[in-house]
Amino acid sequence: MANESSFNEEVLCTNIEVPIPRIVRFWLLTILDIPATLCSAFLLYHLLFKRKLRAAINNHIIIVFLLDTFLTQLIDIPSYIAFVHLGYVWWPTPGFCYLWLFIDVGLYNALGIFMLYGSFERHILIFHSNLVSTRKKRWIFHYIPFFLVIIYGLGFYVYAIFFPPCETIFDYTQVWCAYACYMSDPIVGLYDIIVNAIIPVLFNIILDIGLILRYVRQKRRIQVLQIRKYRRMIIQILSMSTLQLVLSLPILILVIAYLCGLPADIGVDVELYLYFFAYLINLTLPYVCLASFPELWKKIYNHSKAWLSFRLLHKQNIVAAR
Repeated sequence: MANESSFNEEVLCTNIEVPIPRIVRFWLLTILDIPATLCSAFLLYHLLFKRKLRAAINNHIIIVFLLDTFLTQLIDIPSYIAFVHLGYVWWPTPGFCYLWLFIDVGLYNALGIFMLYGSFERHILIFHSNLVSTRKKRWIFHYIPFFLVIIYGLGFYVYAIFFPPCETIFDYTQVWCAYACYMSDPIVGLYDIIVNAIIPVLFNIILDIGLILRYVRQKRRIQVLQIRKYRRMIIQILSMSTLQLVLSLPILILVIAYLCGLPADIGVDVELYLYFFAYLINLTLPYVCLASFPELWKKIYNHSKAWLSFRLLHKQNIVAAR
């Protein structure tokens, strides 16, 4: 997964592929991406078109997570699969390369920003629910901050990738069309690393720990009917946040090491492995989301059970007819 490793630019420009056989990467991503995409589509359908789920403000950030992930599953990962199969970018045009970089780099990094907001918002929804008790308050403390975070997260990468303060040179024989030049810019690149990567991860960890401590400490004060709801909201955001942190934190640690003076030729293969396996965030996040909606996965279970029963009955009827 391409990211803000501008301090390793020279090495990555000549060796940007992870040292895993292409046939392994092809089948691994193909097998994982198809069901993950279907799961994302299933969740988005219910969250967007079922009024009760759509109206719940605690689900709004989940919808953003899934839309972010869905675009990666539809465009980024299939384009990577096509590359490892063909050996070159399947649509060798600057327009497609800009789009691919935006989804691969921009949406991946923006997901960390959205996660930070999701953890912060859980503190409001659980411990300061009076701030969203009226329509006016919901606009002030939910909708306006919510849209501002989305605008910033996407807007920064629209600027950095489509209108960078440098010239992006594409190489259609390199995965992701090579390198997003803004990463090596001393201002924009450094700002991206510190503000959009390091700070969200650090504050996300603090907020998640604080969420657990506050819940344990104030559990007795919460009404019995609300305990289950709040516990579910906490587990929901913590499970997704933990997944994102576990897979992105090693990359961030390596990037910080380069910032602190680690030679660029050290840890190159490790870095490439980390970028590749960061795809697991997008490939597993839908299942983590689904697990937090028992009413939806129970629906899948019941439909699957009914379908299997139908198939079994149909097969028995065929045997009986013979």
